[in-house]
Amino acid sequence: MRSLVRVVLSASLLSMTVGALLLTGCSTWHGLGKDIGKVGAGMEGKNTVTVSGTKARQMTVSVPRSVTIQRGQTKVFEVGIERKNFTEDVRVKVSQLPNGVTVDDSSKNVETDAVIFILEAAYSANLVSDQAVKVTVDGPSDMQSIQVFRLTVKE
Repeated sequence: MRSLVRVVLSASLLSMTVGALLLTGCSTWHGLGKDIGKVGAGMEGKNTVTVSGTKARQMTVSVPRSVTIQRGQTKVFEVGIERKNFTEDVRVKVSQLPNGVTVDDSSKNVETDAVIFILEAAYSANLVSDQAVKVTVDGPSDMQSIQVFRLTVKE
């Protein structure tokens, strides 16, 4: 029982630490052999697209233009979602990642104006330069935004 309590307490402390570091803008967190870059680090600009639906609904979606990650590294990126004339959840999906690169959850239902994804490049991840990664956001009234950002995986 004590072992279970220690595991739960350790997981809670780790979660609070990562959250606090991301909120304070710390550039990296060194722990468990991984570096978690802050949102926006290693990214250049944003691509923004607005799509329209029925009843004057609009959805503006922003994704990074590019993300660079090193093998063995974890990188955080954000998808921004601005809603006009609707409040329903949207579904955000990330796909077409290179071999050896994973995302914490490839599909998320989102009710907020931004969603954070965490990319992880294995030490054996394919080295790629400017590979297109697809981000699809599905909203109500058949609104859909499909965008791409360029992913580079370095040694």
